[in-house]
Amino acid sequence: EMSRKILAEFEKMNNGVEMVLYYARMDGVEKDYLIRETHLAAIVKNCLAQCRTAWIRAGIMVSVDISDQTVYTDEKWVGFILSQILWNCYQYCRAGHPQVKIYTEKGLDGSDAVLSMVVEDNGAGIPQEEIERVFDKGFTGTNGRNYKKSTGMGLYICKKLCGHLGIGIRITSSPGNWTRVFLDFICENCQS
Repeated sequence: EMSRKILAEFEKMNNGVEMVLYYARMDGVEKDYLIRETHLAAIVKNCLAQCRTAWIRAGIMVSVDISDQTVYTDEKWVGFILSQILWNCYQYCRAGHPQVKIYTEKGLDGSDAVLSMVVEDNGAGIPQEEIERVFDKGFTGTNGRNYKKSTGMGLYICKKLCGHLGIGIRITSSPGNWTRVFLDFICENCQS
């Protein structure tokens, strides 16, 4: 049990260090792009492996329904974005039966032009008046103050990186019930 606790803390620390490094490189991200056909399921699998021990200790149940869908993007940078979203799920998970669902759906207009990867949790939720501000640099909001774990940088970095990659990012939430984060990929050539 002690080794699992240490490993879980290491995973959290590693995420913090990674966030600092990605923040430092954020303005030059286009120098490190490798846009190619990318399997979303592989990104999800790798990200979940990075936080596995912490999530097991927290009792978070995960369901993934991605199948073999592909998009054209940079796997490493999208992996970082997804990792930040998943760590937010961990930070604000519900006591009792925390759950996270990761799935894809046709995007904004229901057409095949946009594929959304959705990360949905049943955690604390975000007050409606704060939804528009969650991407602001340094904004921690009510939950950040209540849980005292927020830096206000994770979603800010995600938004900036999504802008560089041409990925839409949006959030919907019901306070006390759930939060859904959508990564919207433009899919001229998306495959499922």
